[in-house]
Amino acid sequence: MNVATRSRAKDTEATPAQTSPGTGATASPVVPADDPSEPADGDCRSQKNDVPNEDESISIPTQNIRHFKEQVVNTSRLLKVFSDQEKEMAKAKAELAKHNEEAKRMHTSYQSLQRDVDARVRELAKANAETENARSLLVLREAELSRVRGQREDLEARISELSNAVPAVEQAVPPKSPNLVLVEDIDRLKKELESKEGSLKSLRISRDAIRSSTKAEIMSIQARYAREQKELIERQEKEMSEHRASLAGKETEQEQEQERLMQLDMDLTM
Repeated sequence: MNVATRSRAKDTEATPAQTSPGTGATASPVVPADDPSEPADGDCRSQKNDVPNEDESISIPTQNIRHFKEQVVNTSRLLKVFSDQEKEMAKAKAELAKHNEEAKRMHTSYQSLQRDVDARVRELAKANAETENARSLLVLREAELSRVRGQREDLEARISELSNAVPAVEQAVPPKSPNLVLVEDIDRLKKELESKEGSLKSLRISRDAIRSSTKAEIMSIQARYAREQKELIERQEKEMSEHRASLAGKETEQEQEQERLMQLDMDLTM
């Protein structure tokens, strides 16, 4: 634009010189002298080359704006990705906490079941002790019955001996003066024998009652506790199997969640 202005100024200066008064119509045109202040043609071309191109000056800011917009879009995308990953990580942490809470609850249930099993075992031990006491009592009653039976046999032998001695005594003693002491002794022994027989009968009845009741009670207790012990063992094994399977599943899920969290941390770090 400066070169065009200067060209128009040169044309304006040349026109008055050609039509100035005092010169004839045939006057030769005056060739203006080279103005040292005016640039040469080479200088004009160099000045034109020095002037920046308007398209280039316009395209550079446009490229900068486009590059800036791309950076903003990429930053927005990264922020969205980071936000999604943070949400996913928070969700994974919540699920992991939930799994940990479930594992704690199952561990508490297992401890409660173990306490129940221990209580049943103590109850079974107590029942076994009661059974042993009943057996010991039965053995004592058997020993007492055997002792009474031995005393009875001794009394019967003595009575038999005295009965065999009665005819000899009657023959040796006149009929009018019987041996009253011997008769009293025999009567006393008979009474003792009857008393011992009554006691033996009572002991036998008591023995039979105790034996029947004790055996029935022992069998009932043994059957009941055997059944309860079997049911308890089966239930415990079933619950332990379920608990182990559940714990294995929870551990697998926790490992998967931890691996996913580690992967998310690595992604966020990158």
